This record gives sequence, structure tokens and C-alpha cells, in this order.
Amino acid sequence: MNYLDKRIEKVRNAVLGVSDSVLITDDITRRYVFNFDSSAGYGIISRNKCELYLDFRYYEIACIAKKNGFRCR
Repeated sequence: MNYLDKRIEKVRNAVLGVSDSVLITDDITRRYVFNFDSSAGYGIISRNKCELYLDFRYYEIACIAKKNGFRCR
């Protein structure tokens, strides 16, 4: 398990006992959890999924990040 998986698992353990999922909108929190610096976007972490949604300006760099296990659509 890499450091990013550990961060996501930490959020899951903290939140999923209280809720089914968590919506991350804060820039600093999004950067910490997903290790992706952006001024816009949000992340969703649930029991089965972990997704980061960004606007078109970040598409190219997000696709580069997919080499680290992310999927780019």
C-alpha cells in the first residue's frame, strides 16, 4: 500500500462509520488526500470508490498522474 492509498484509507476509516461517503471540496484537503494540486474540483470517497473530478484545465496533467494508479476519463 503506497502513501496515497494510506491517506485515502485514513479518510475512509474516519468518515465511513458516520456516513456512506465523503465529498471533499476544500483545496488544501483535496491536495492532501489526492496529492493533486488544483484550484477547482472535488473528490468523492466511498466504501468502493475514490474519485477526483476536475475541470478541463487539469485534464492533461491528470492523465499523466494516471501512471500512478489513477484513471483518466
